[in-house]
Amino acid sequence: MTYENSQRETSIENAHEQGMADEKTLEKNHQETMADLEQKKKVAAKNYADHHSKNTKAEDALRKDYKKASNSYKENMNQYDVELKNGTKDNENT
Repeated sequence: MTYENSQRETSIENAHEQGMADEKTLEKNHQETMADLEQKKKVAAKNYADHHSKNTKAEDALRKDYKKASNSYKENMNQYDVELKNGTKDNENT
């Protein structure tokens, strides 16, 4: 083997070793990033579930209050209509 071939082989081996080291570093960084993201995903999912539960309860309470107010309004309007009709009848009779 000539000196040039030996140099070329050494360069190729060094580049291969550097490439393998870079690949390991990338893989390690990837694994760390994925673990961090998975942890953040779990926290976000828990926060979402908590907020969703609270919002659902609050929405149910608002719906109940609205239904009470709506029923009260309808009842008052019906009572007003009855009073108005009675007033009209009284006016016709006099």
